[in-house]
Amino acid sequence: MPWSSITSRGSTPTSLQRALNRRPDHACGGGPTVAVMRRGAPLGATDAVILKYADSGDVSGDKSAVVGYLAAALGSAITEGCWVPGSTC
Repeated sequence: MPWSSITSRGSTPTSLQRALNRRPDHACGGGPTVAVMRRGAPLGATDAVILKYADSGDVSGDKSAVVGYLAAALGSAITEGCWVPGSTC
C-alpha cells in the first residue's frame, strides 16, 4: 500500500514527523521509524504493509490505557500477503 494511501497511519515520512512533533509522547521509536522511511525511499521503499498490530491490553485484558506494538514491512509495490522481495505474487 503506497504511503500516500495510508493517510490515517502517517502516509509519508514528513507527515509522520509532523504528527510526532505535535505529540512527541505518542510513539516510542517514532524518530527511528521516520529515519528508516526516509532512508528507504531513495532505495525504492515507497510502500508499507502492516504485518501485525497488538497492544498491551491483548494480554492484560485492560484496554483503558494501552501501549501499542506494530510490525511493518517497507518495500516497493507491496500488496497484502505478498511482500517478499523478489517474489512474483
